[in-house]
Amino acid sequence: LRAIQAAQHGSAERLHDALSFFTENIEKVDTLSTSLPLAKEGVDAHLTQLFELVNGLVSRKDVDEDQEAEVLTFLKRVVTHVMSLSTHHLSILVVRILFRLLVGGRYSWYFEPSYRADIVDTAKSLRGVADVLDISALQKGRASARLLTVTLHFHSCGGWEVLVEFLKLRDEEKHNVLPQIEYCQIIHILKSATLPFLVEPAVDVGNIITQPALDYLTNMTDEEVKTFPVKDLEMVFKRLHDYWTELDQQFGPPNPIIDRFRLNFSLRLLLKIPFITWKLDGLTYINTVCRSLTNQSDRMELDVEHRPPISADEFVEFIEKNEVVQFLVGEHTHIELLSRLEYILIFLAQEKRMDEKVLEMLWNGTQGKKHETLIHKVWELISSLSVHLSPEQISYIYKLLITLPKSEYDYQFVQCLNQITQRGIVKMIDADITPRLWFALDLFWDIVQDGSGYPAAVISAAAEAFSYLLVWKPCKMVRTLYMEKCIKNVTEVQSVPQSLKFMKDLIFQYSHEESTSTLVEWMQNVHNFLDVFLEVLGKYVAHVAAHLDDVPKDVAVEDHHFKGSMYALTPFLTMSYDFLAVLLSSTELELTPPQVDAFWDVAITNAVSSQIQDIGFRWFENTLGGRKQFSVFSNELVEYILDSKLSNMDFSSLSTVGFSLFEFFFRYTNWHLKTFLQQGDQYEVLSFDLTGMEGLWGIALSAANEEVGTRAIELILRLEKSLSPALAPEVDDHRKEFCARSMQRLQEAAQLLQSPSSTPTQKLEAQRRFSRCIVVLRKVITTFDTGLSRHGNNGIGSPLEVVIRETGGSKATVAYSTHDKSTVGELRQYAIKNLKISGGPIRMIFSGKLLDKDTEQLSEVGMTSVNCTVHVIQSTKLVAADTVPKGISPSEILSSTTYLEQFFSLLDLPDKLALDVWSILELLPTDETVSCGLSSIPDGTDFSVLLDSSNVFKLYYSLQIVDEFLQQDQSSADSTAPWKTAFISKGGLSHLFHIISSLDFRKTSLGAKRLPCLSLLLKIVHVLLPGSQLDLTSFDGKKMALTLMNVCLIPSPSPATEDPVQMVLRPQQNFVIARALTLLSVLVVTSPNGLELVQSVVESSNAESWLAHILLGCPFSLTRASSVASLKRIVEAHPTSASAFLTITLKLLPIAIDSTNVTSAAEYFSLLLWLFETDCVSAGSAADSSKFTNVL
Repeated sequence: LRAIQAAQHGSAERLHDALSFFTENIEKVDTLSTSLPLAKEGVDAHLTQLFELVNGLVSRKDVDEDQEAEVLTFLKRVVTHVMSLSTHHLSILVVRILFRLLVGGRYSWYFEPSYRADIVDTAKSLRGVADVLDISALQKGRASARLLTVTLHFHSCGGWEVLVEFLKLRDEEKHNVLPQIEYCQIIHILKSATLPFLVEPAVDVGNIITQPALDYLTNMTDEEVKTFPVKDLEMVFKRLHDYWTELDQQFGPPNPIIDRFRLNFSLRLLLKIPFITWKLDGLTYINTVCRSLTNQSDRMELDVEHRPPISADEFVEFIEKNEVVQFLVGEHTHIELLSRLEYILIFLAQEKRMDEKVLEMLWNGTQGKKHETLIHKVWELISSLSVHLSPEQISYIYKLLITLPKSEYDYQFVQCLNQITQRGIVKMIDADITPRLWFALDLFWDIVQDGSGYPAAVISAAAEAFSYLLVWKPCKMVRTLYMEKCIKNVTEVQSVPQSLKFMKDLIFQYSHEESTSTLVEWMQNVHNFLDVFLEVLGKYVAHVAAHLDDVPKDVAVEDHHFKGSMYALTPFLTMSYDFLAVLLSSTELELTPPQVDAFWDVAITNAVSSQIQDIGFRWFENTLGGRKQFSVFSNELVEYILDSKLSNMDFSSLSTVGFSLFEFFFRYTNWHLKTFLQQGDQYEVLSFDLTGMEGLWGIALSAANEEVGTRAIELILRLEKSLSPALAPEVDDHRKEFCARSMQRLQEAAQLLQSPSSTPTQKLEAQRRFSRCIVVLRKVITTFDTGLSRHGNNGIGSPLEVVIRETGGSKATVAYSTHDKSTVGELRQYAIKNLKISGGPIRMIFSGKLLDKDTEQLSEVGMTSVNCTVHVIQSTKLVAADTVPKGISPSEILSSTTYLEQFFSLLDLPDKLALDVWSILELLPTDETVSCGLSSIPDGTDFSVLLDSSNVFKLYYSLQIVDEFLQQDQSSADSTAPWKTAFISKGGLSHLFHIISSLDFRKTSLGAKRLPCLSLLLKIVHVLLPGSQLDLTSFDGKKMALTLMNVCLIPSPSPATEDPVQMVLRPQQNFVIARALTLLSVLVVTSPNGLELVQSVVESSNAESWLAHILLGCPFSLTRASSVASLKRIVEAHPTSASAFLTITLKLLPIAIDSTNVTSAAEYFSLLLWLFETDCVSAGSAADSSKFTNVL
């Protein structure tokens, strides 16, 4: 002890040395003690000193885990040594040290049983005990001889009494009981090894340790309990309970004091302590006892390790005497307490102690100003409890429930009524009680009626409950009663949707239990229900139409409640239609044509909105497409609906849903008539006489919905592409008839457009029909094109630069300079040749689209921008062609003189429509009448007829033919260019000059083709003029020069516009400027009075704006460069004009140096420098810049 004291304030190493010193000499101490009795006081004094010393050591920060264990081991050996002295009796100090060893320390491993057992490792030195024991028997059990030896010595030396005295001492010192109860750990450790051998000491210790703890808890005031941790209280009972439970398992019945005490203490916590956690803890244990009494077989599941501490009768008395139920449903209850009340109520019911008084308590729990969650919990408790109640008790609680005011009904209350009703009916049937009480069934019926005044959630819950009860087998005997009520409702147009829903549910139920036909036949024979139903729907829809003005502005008509119904219009009709579908599909009942007429008027004709009409459309399609056991519509009725109803609708407002119905009935009817066949996605038309075809055309032309119109047109074309090979002999006649009917529809629309008596609505409708006819014609021409030449392929279109890139193989790339009138076939041949592809065909893709029609122009496949990229993939086979019977092509039919004259007459329509017509003319072969008239050019030819300028579209068409003839002359081996010579000599060129000078192409009224026409006109004149020997003095040259200036000033359309007319004009403006200036330069150079023409140009009031536009305003560099070249030719022909051009050009300098024009000023400065040099040369001195300076 002195050595350790010396090391106390030293290093950890010094402490280790001191402990080692003791370890090495402990045997000497043992030997000495046998001959040197120690006084008890002396030992206690040394032990006290040692205990305080050890406590100080283990608190040192520099003592680690191993060293702390070493210190405690040292203390253990000292105590064991003291205990081995037979003359020494244990004292409170020894108990304190034992407690310190068993539950002390900073590390959890001190609590391991192996370490606790190590406490008595040195007990081998205890004398005389082991000799009297059967060591071999002990080895088979749980105890070790050493632990048993120490325990026996602890008992024989009065250790248990010392332990209790210590507890009492701490109690007197006002210490909390919980740390004392931790001594149960010591008890548990000691008795775990000795219980098989030390029964009497264990029971004695249990009694000694239990009563002080219970007394302590009993004597605690409520305020003290409030501050007592719940988990600590639980630990007290668990320690004591576990101790007695283990004794019970070994030696018979336990001491019931603990459980009885805990039950009473739990009641105290529930009733007296105002903290919910304490109340819940108390109620939890009461419930544990209750459950153990309710179902003994669940004891293991519920972790109840002992028999109930009291009998069932005693527990009932306990509940009733202490008014537990009253408290739990009383004024100061809590949702968590109510949630735990169910076990007690079930127990009382099973013990036949659930009387009307308890039921009234539950009912009263819903009264007063309580939160709805508490009230809902009581409803839930009543529902759960009803399983255990008698029929009389259920009837009693039901009478209490229906006294609740209507204003307080909610969803949970209806659910409770539903459960009570089901349990009550079943119990009355089981008990064979008559007359039968149906509880809330009639109440639910009243709730769901229109005008009942209940909240929507209550109505919904009641409807759900009533629907279930109605089809529930125990309620079978009242079905007829309520079926009569439903029919009466429908007849009187009251509560129609809900009545129909109940009837539908019953029809479904009968289909499972017995014949549905029997029920429906009764409805028809007794009530003529189908006609009544359709009549009622008609009245309802008529009422809706008459009261549309009553709908609030902020409410959609579909969401309005008409005629006092609890259902809005949409659910009302949906439920009604659903009922009709079930009625028809579940029986052999079929609609007659008059009934179809009546229902069609309700669902389609008189629908107040497109959304409501779509509900009807879906019903017809789903009812036909979803047929099950019976045929809802006969084949004849389907044909009747298609012919008489669908084909005679107002197609202008047809929706996509409506078109889906039409298409479905169209395909079904023609399939039934064997005029149409469908296998998967493949169609085959077996006859040209398809039922509903006129209706399909009506939809294609009249539907305001663009998607509907497009789908209808696609269906028409798909049918045309799906003709059966058996129809090949009739294909030509069919195509001619198809084209004739299309042209007739086109002409009718045009006449309505041009009629002065047409209203704006009629004109809008006519314009739609006209455009759709054009779409059909354009698609049918391109679909069945047989390779005939197209007028649109004549001449040169807008330039294109196409990059052709091979995706596989060599990945080569070539450029193809062409125009947008070139065909896909020409592009394909160029790609094969220049990419040097051999061994098979190629597939070409542009913008994700497969280019598979060689006759299509590049503009038709979307190549309109200057630069395009086409991807080429070598293919092992060509794309499969349509297996359509070959016949005369639509383009061949429509290129007849009769049809072409009709097309030409339509070019007088407004721009957008005229452009549509023009797109058709470009797809057709050139008009032979016009072509022949221009090719022969006899003497006396009237060019005002051949080249009619009264309509720019017609003029453009003729000029394209002229341009084609000129190209043929240029490519001909005949250098005399006979056609060109004849055209000039017969007055053709003069007529073109007349058109240029007389027609103001700046007027937008001339139409969308005015700039393309002017551009082509200028090009042709430019080709004809050189060498023409034309007497330029025969017409007004100055007027011509000014006209050519003015056409350059036509504004260029905005690049951002989406107007199709402006999109046509935009690319032509560049050609107009370039060709106008080129022609102007030719006139100036070749005309005898060329200088006068130049002077008229530079002296014009528009001269400055003209030069600004062509030099700085034009966005295309090639056009600006061409303009500069033309101006140079003019000045070179008449050098004296350089000064005037220089003066005007210099005035544009502020515009040229503006940053917004910097990208287009290069050509301007090039011309400016050239004019300055030319002007100086013409003045005779290169250094004379005075004029230039003056202008600056």
